[in-house]
This record gives sequence, C-alpha cells and structure tokens, in this order.
Amino acid sequence: MTYNYLRLYFFTAFLFLVGSSYAALQDTTLSKQNRQGLLNGIVFDEYNVPVKGVSVHVRGTTDTTTTDTTGHFTINARPQNLLSFSCTNYYTQEVKAGTKDTISIRLISTYLKTPQQIDVLYGKTKPESVLGSIASVYTNQLTTTPSTLYTYALPGQLAGLYTQQISGFAAPQTGTQTQGDFIGNVVLHNNYSANDNTEIALSLRGQVPITIIDNVQRELSSIDPESIESVSVLKDGLSTMLLGNNSSRGVLLVTTKHPNIGKPHISFTAQTALQQPLGLPTPLPAYQYAYLYNEALQNDGRQPIYTGADFNAYRNQTDPLRHPDVNWFKTILRNTSPLTTYRLNVSGGTPIARYSISVNYLDQAGMFQTAPSATYNTNNNLNRYMINSNVEVNVTKKFKVDLQLFGRIQQLTQPGPGYTRILETLYTTPNNAYP
Repeated sequence: MTYNYLRLYFFTAFLFLVGSSYAALQDTTLSKQNRQGLLNGIVFDEYNVPVKGVSVHVRGTTDTTTTDTTGHFTINARPQNLLSFSCTNYYTQEVKAGTKDTISIRLISTYLKTPQQIDVLYGKTKPESVLGSIASVYTNQLTTTPSTLYTYALPGQLAGLYTQQISGFAAPQTGTQTQGDFIGNVVLHNNYSANDNTEIALSLRGQVPITIIDNVQRELSSIDPESIESVSVLKDGLSTMLLGNNSSRGVLLVTTKHPNIGKPHISFTAQTALQQPLGLPTPLPAYQYAYLYNEALQNDGRQPIYTGADFNAYRNQTDPLRHPDVNWFKTILRNTSPLTTYRLNVSGGTPIARYSISVNYLDQAGMFQTAPSATYNTNNNLNRYMINSNVEVNVTKKFKVDLQLFGRIQQLTQPGPGYTRILETLYTTPNNAYP
C-alpha cells in the first residue's frame, strides 16, 4: 500500500514564562542599552523546560560556558559578539549578543537522536560499552507514516531486519478471544506465537524474532508509535544470550516512553492518510478474453464456443446483459481508503513522582465499494481506542515503583468470505463472467 498523508502537529505546554515564543529567539527581561560586560541568559527546549549542559561559546574568542541544571548561564560578551549554543540532540543556534543584559534562547530537538544510553536486553548501557550487534530507531522515525501497526515504520530502518508486507488490512479474529488478544501472546519454548500483526512479516537471522516490550516477552504490534521511545533489533548471540534456549532467534526490543521530570506538557497529533493499491492488473477486455479462450480450446482439439457475433457484442457493448464487459477491480475496489488517527499525550512530574499518559484513536476505512442500500457494514473497517499510562514513584532513594497500564478496545469488520478471498476471486474472474 502507499500512503499520501497530511500530518498536523499541535503542541501546547503549561507556560509560566511571559513573552516567550517560538519565533523570538531572544527575549528581553532587562533593558539596559549599553551593556559591555557579562551577559546572563537561560536556555529552554520546545516545551519551555530548561536545558542543562548546553555549551555557550562566543565566536572568535575562547570564552565558553555551560548552562546549569536550571538552564542559566553567564558569559562575557560584547553586543556585537555572536553566541553559539550547542547541545547533544538539539540543533545548534547562533544568536547575536545584543545590548540586553538577559536573553532567553529556545533550542529545537534534532530529528535523529544520539542517545547517551541505548537499550539492551533487560537494561541500558553506554553505546561504547556494547560488544553485540544492535540497531535502533527512535520516536521521530516511527511516526513518519500513519499506520495501524508500528511495524510499518521498520522497513529499511533497521539493518538486518527483513520485512515483507503481506497485507494492507488487519484480519479480524473469528474464534474465541484469549488472554493473548489483550496483553499479547507470550513466546514459549522457542515456538512462534500468533500475534496481532497480520500485515508485515518480520525475519531476523532467518527466523521470526522474539518481541520484547518493556522487558516482557509478548507479541503485540498495535502500540501507538508516539508512545514508543525506541525499537531495537538484537542480532547476535551475545546480545540475546539471556534468553537461554530462545537466544538462537533475534530479538525485536521495544521500549516505551518513560515520564520526564518537568512542568506538565501536552502534545496533540492528528494524521490523515490515503491508502491505495499498487500494481493492480489491467484485465483483458471481454472480446479479447473470448478470442483467447477460443484459441485455447482449439489448441486442445475442442470446438470454440464464441462466435463472431459474440466478439462484436463484447467489443461494441450492444448487449450488456448477455455479453457483459465489467472491470471487476474498478467495480469492487475503491481508489483510496482513508486512514485517520488522533493522539493525545500528557506527561510531567517531580523528582518524587512522574507520569505519562497517551490516548490514541485510529479509524481505518475499508477498501471495498459498499452498496448504499445495505443496512449492515459490508466493508473491512478498523476502529481502535488505546491508552498507555506510566507512573513512576521514588519511594526511597533505592526503591522505585513503576506502574504501567495498557488498554485497547477495537472493532474490526470484514465481508463474510473474508477480504483476502474476495481479492483472490477478482484475479480469477474475467470481465464477461457476470453482467
């Protein structure tokens, strides 16, 4: 399937600063016009949270300083000097010092992250300490494509992971629901458990990888991509040795976002996509099919069944009931199928207690034309509501409680025979089969 989409972001934060804006890189708090010495300032991120560890350098000199835990800095700079602000995972900004005594700078996060620690099996470590073969992608790379599953964002992003799209729509469950349908199927004894991913086939080192989500082995692909911090593939035996007998298989390691200390901030995302089929065949016109069918019969030593009058009726469409010429792909399938998703994320907290809540709604319309007179749904539609919450509390200096809740409600419909059966029938139905 291809996706043509419009993506709209709206970010809101509870601001306790007056006069700050995205467009204004410098905000005046004092108004002395002839400053010649020290310059004070504070550095924020997109959510007006102070950023510590930002390197502040006066271009053309050796004067350099670093912001403290509250984002403040003091540096010796003249009004004509150019200040450079740089920090890991933020775009570098250059601002003229100016004549004000105090300035405010806002840094924008980079698209690709350079984490100080990377996820490994049941823990984290510094990148330079990793001896195994690990590849990772992060939130920005996962949210570029609106989709029903986060696995749609993995093709071409993780070295060593083979992906193959086998369907563009989920297959509804027709049997009895089990515990695995709600919390994900646990992988046992090196056997592959069925999961909610019926659209993207994954292979790592020639085998289906084990999925581990927040240190729990479970097969669950319908997680909101914006609630995921990173997805990693562990490709060698050294990286997966803690799995014991299952270490012969690779691991798809999913880590969801954890709450961050800071003032509460809210993010809202709305995405709209259009799905359309690729590579649909152009069926033969009815008269060409009839001609070739006659030729096939003659090659088998049998008599042809279509006459010259039949060829003319098919070509000129003078008798649509007895000599139909219907392109069933255009008749049954829609040109595009809309997909819409809305996400709301709220996070914040203190050094004692932190929280993160993510709510998601997804609506994927079906691919078939529907009869206006039908009183019931004859299409393959998917409606899904999800909530993912994480609360962390530091009970003591050495004891922390982490409570994570995940909930999902979804409704999935499809035509009686199944949409795959309908598609298979389309490929074997000629234009002159039915009027």
